[in-house]
Order: sequence, then C-alpha cells, then structure tokens
Amino acid sequence: CHMLANQHPDLVLDGCMEEVLDDSAYAVSVEHGCHRAVAGPGPPQGVPKLRLSISRAGAKEERAMVSVDLNRTGVYAVPQSGASRLSRRDPSKMLRLSTLTTPAVVVVELKNRVAIVSVSPGLSKLPEVGDSCEAAETAEEDERTINCVVRLELLSIAMVTEGSTAWAANSTSGGALVPAAAAGGARLRSEAFTVTLADVRMSLSQTPDRRRSVDFRIRDAQVDLQHPGQDVVLRNVTQPFLEVRVRQDDVRMLDVHLRQVELKLGELEVSVTGAAWE
Repeated sequence: CHMLANQHPDLVLDGCMEEVLDDSAYAVSVEHGCHRAVAGPGPPQGVPKLRLSISRAGAKEERAMVSVDLNRTGVYAVPQSGASRLSRRDPSKMLRLSTLTTPAVVVVELKNRVAIVSVSPGLSKLPEVGDSCEAAETAEEDERTINCVVRLELLSIAMVTEGSTAWAANSTSGGALVPAAAAGGARLRSEAFTVTLADVRMSLSQTPDRRRSVDFRIRDAQVDLQHPGQDVVLRNVTQPFLEVRVRQDDVRMLDVHLRQVELKLGELEVSVTGAAWE
C-alpha cells in the first residue's frame, strides 16, 4: 500500500486508487496533520495512479481533482480556480480544472516501492498535476510507441594468441638463426578459438503506457578450437541456445520494477581435449 499525508492546514484530502474509484471501501479521507494508507484490491494493472479530491475545509464547493502517478517522484502545483483546457475526448469542449482558491503543491516520494504523497501549502512555477473536475480525465501520457528489431544471421568472433618468436637466417651473422623480431619480422600469431553465433535476434518494444519488453535470442552457438589442432569444444544440441525475456512496468520510474524475467538455456555438448587445455 501507499501513504497519503495532509500537511496543509486549510485543505481536506479524499483519495482512492483509480482502479477502484467505484468502491467506497477503498476511499480514504485525510485531514490536516494526519496520514492514511491507501491501496487497491491487488497489484495494479499498468501504471498505479491515485485519484485525489482536494477541497477547502468548510467549503466543499472549492475543490480540485488530480491524478498522481505513484511510480515516479515529482513536485507539482495543484490547479487553481480559473484553470481550464480543452477536453481530449471532445476537443470542442472546454473543461474547468479547478475551483480551488487555496495554493497547494503535491509531492510524490518513493521509498522501497512505496509512494508517499503529501499535500502542503505553497505555489511556485511548477508543472500542474491536474484532472478535469467534470470529466475526470487522466493526465496526458506519452503517446509514443517504440519498436526496434536487430537481427544478425551469422556472427563469428576469433580469439587470436601471440606465440613464440619466429626465427630467421641473418646474412650478417654468417647465416646464423636470430629472432625474426630482431631481423624486422613479427611474432607469430594464430587463431586459438572461434565463437560462432547463428541467428542472433533482439527486439525492443515500448508502449504509450511506458511498458517495455525486451526479447533476446541466439538460435545456435558453437566454440571451435583452431590451434594447435581443430576440434569442437562447445555447441548446443537443442534450440535455441539462449533466450531471454524481460518485461518492465515503467521505464521512467526511479525504482526499477521488472515484472517478468525469463532465461532459457538449451542443452549443451562440451568436449575438452588435451589440445584445448594447452
């Protein structure tokens, strides 16, 4: 559950999680100097939001309705009387955001995945967190959808080692063998191992509700010994070799929540010979 605190001497707070707006059993009322726990019937589906009705004590006709995201921190000014905007559902309709004349700010803090929402006096040049008093529309979300797919049919990575120095005959020393490096040559290099990955895929998808899905897959993998002899060191015998799935609730929240993480590894065949140890 989350926490709602009232630090404003002139206001009364009424709060409820948005998924249970029609159930009065989950509604809480908080007077000045008090705090109350607020929660829904279970884990939220999507971004958890708290619906707040902020009214002046003794004058219920003065109020503002706001919707607060509970998975990211922020400081917002409560809409004041006269604030209005066009309805996103009906662009021809002008909605009044607030009839409240008392300045106030909403502060959202996160501690161990628990949101602490407090309302206190003050009015500064802050972004407003507001909803319609009439239509109760939620705050505008980022409407971008991001899709990205990367695919490699074949990827080979070689590990090259530098062996002992090659020797060559030197005419100035009567044909005696000297290190090739001293004669202007280079040290011997050889390919020790080769790692081959087939059908490497990564897909990323991010929806307007800020949920992100990442899928990574390698169909086949093989490690080959190239020097001093040739041999297959490792390969998968079932497909895919590796499959990873990650589901993240909200990419903008400071307290990262991975709703689902799956890691699957295929069956492997390993061969270790004396040449591989050398």
